[in-house]
Formats: sequence, structure tokens, C-alpha cells
Amino acid sequence: MQYSTSSFAIAAVAVMASLVSPAAAMFDEKACQGIGACTAPSECNYMPNGEPQQPEWDCSSAGTVNGQVAAGAELNFELGLSNGTVVDAADFPSSCNLMQPGENATLLKATYQDVTVYGWIEYSCTETTTIINGCYSSTPNPSKTFTCKVLKNGQECKNIAGSVVNKDACAKQA
Repeated sequence: MQYSTSSFAIAAVAVMASLVSPAAAMFDEKACQGIGACTAPSECNYMPNGEPQQPEWDCSSAGTVNGQVAAGAELNFELGLSNGTVVDAADFPSSCNLMQPGENATLLKATYQDVTVYGWIEYSCTETTTIINGCYSSTPNPSKTFTCKVLKNGQECKNIAGSVVNKDACAKQA
């Protein structure tokens, strides 16, 4: 059987889409005191709803963030404690775009190139033994990530499309 170059290109796009889709879970090996957790974006987030790239962001005088850079920043953020930095409440944005973190939220920031994502993760830590890396067939310690603010070179960015996966899931309105 022969495969064309376009077959491989279509397959590559499908794989990339699965990496940034709302249903994809990332493995955070440092979560839950080193036991690990599978983190996935909350339904209350700016996401592409199945499109292969993250949405673009307008960052005022700092310019725009294209979908590829946005995806890199979001993936770093969704890796939670493994790729992010815990932020004290005093260093966290005073208000978020879609929701506000609850008192049990872990406040984080992560960077990719010149983009910083602030947000939080609501960890679910029910497993008591170390989890082997992988969130493909199951999602142990399922934990939700919430984006608060996206900044480029210190400038606050606004989602160009303005679409939210599920606005009704934004229970704690900003």
C-alpha cells in the first residue's frame, strides 16, 4: 500500500489537533505531592472548539500572539507544576477574564517565548500511589485548568475571536 505526502500531512494535522483540543489531558508529574495528575482545560476557557490551533490574541502595543505560540504557552500552563511557577495571591492578577479562582486553587503562571499565561488549577488528588506518565486511556487525579490572563511582554492580551468553549461553565463570573 502506498501513502501520499498529503496523507501524512492530514495525519500530522490530526495529531496536532488532538494535542490542543479541550478533551486532551496533560500529565503533571509534580502534582498531588509527586503522585501526578492529568490536567485538562476547563470548559470555561478560550479554546478553538476542535480547530487545530489555539486562538490568536491581540496584545495592544505588544502586537499579536499567533495560534502556534498561544498553543505553546497554553501547553506549558496545562502541565501545571511540572512547567509552571506557583504564584502568591499578591503577584496574581486582581481580576480574571472569565472566572475567579476559588480558595483551594493553585495559582500558576507559565511562559513560552514572550507570552505569559496566568491561571490556576483545581487539583483532584484521590490517588495514593505514584501515577505512571500517561493520560490516554484514563485520567487519574483529573484536574481542571483555568486561564486568567494572557500577557505578551507585560501587555494584557484579548482573545481575538472571543469564543469560550462553554460560557455556562463559567460559574464564578469575573
